[in-house]
Amino acid sequence: MAPSLTNWHLIRWDADSLDGPCRTLGLTLSTARATIPWGELVSSGRTASGYWYVESSTGHRIHWNAFYNGHGAFASAIVHYRPDLPLPKGVQEA
Repeated sequence: MAPSLTNWHLIRWDADSLDGPCRTLGLTLSTARATIPWGELVSSGRTASGYWYVESSTGHRIHWNAFYNGHGAFASAIVHYRPDLPLPKGVQEA
């Protein structure tokens, strides 16, 4: 839980890629991170524990949920950089 109280679970993005938490650990996020180029994203979805994710062609994922303060802005970034990739069910833009 401590990483959730820090900036460790922030998702960062720019025109080239996104970077964020890439693994779940039970019902929370682990401290592992991944950087994925926007062009490598192939799918999105929701885990059994309720985390939304986007997934790369190599199987790497970036996870987040509604408690992530920037989730609406991140959803808008997905739509902007990858309009062909549907948002996970339940995710709404800011």
